[in-house]
Amino acid sequence: MSAPFDVEEQVRALRERSTRLSRFAQRLERLLWDLLEDNPLLGRTLQVVTSRVKTEDSFREKCTRDGKNYTNPIDQKTDLVGVRIVLYSQASKEIVYKLLHDNFAVDEDNSIDYEKTGHERGYRGWNVIAALSDDRKQLAEWRRYVDIVFEVQIVTVAHHAWSQVQHGAIYKNREEPLPQELRSELTMANELVKQADDIFERVFNAIDERVAADEAVHSEDG
Repeated sequence: MSAPFDVEEQVRALRERSTRLSRFAQRLERLLWDLLEDNPLLGRTLQVVTSRVKTEDSFREKCTRDGKNYTNPIDQKTDLVGVRIVLYSQASKEIVYKLLHDNFAVDEDNSIDYEKTGHERGYRGWNVIAALSDDRKQLAEWRRYVDIVFEVQIVTVAHHAWSQVQHGAIYKNREEPLPQELRSELTMANELVKQADDIFERVFNAIDERVAADEAVHSEDG
């Protein structure tokens, strides 16, 4: 069944917007770095923030994917600009979500925490769909970007590594799929990632408790 739009026209529209989208992605990444680093609740658990603009090849493929009923993808896709926030601690995902909610206009209906809902390919990130807040839209440096919707993926460092391998090995290699044996091993690795997340969580909790105890002792000595 053919798409109700010209795919190449959609790709050309993305190409025309690419400079503005790239500048927005860079600004958004810097803003998120600042907001996250200034948050004392995150402590040592922030690992990295990266941004990207969807490539033409990826956009072309997504336009016609089965199960998607787009009529004008260039204005309907919510992840033309994407940011990934990588954390050492699973518990920190909730803190980051609240920070996003406090500083942006979050689309709660279309944001999904795959850790809770599950995902057919094993992905366990929290995908948050958002736009600039009304207050930020009034600022001169952001007025060019008031119409842009973006996606923020919140993941742990262990799951980030697994999802990068999974995405490259399976999602982007559909013409030459992995043997079933390797797919099974990748699924097994995902279970090990869950264990790693739990271990990292206990380690960071222990560190925080030790730091708090040391600070309490110094405070009493002072």
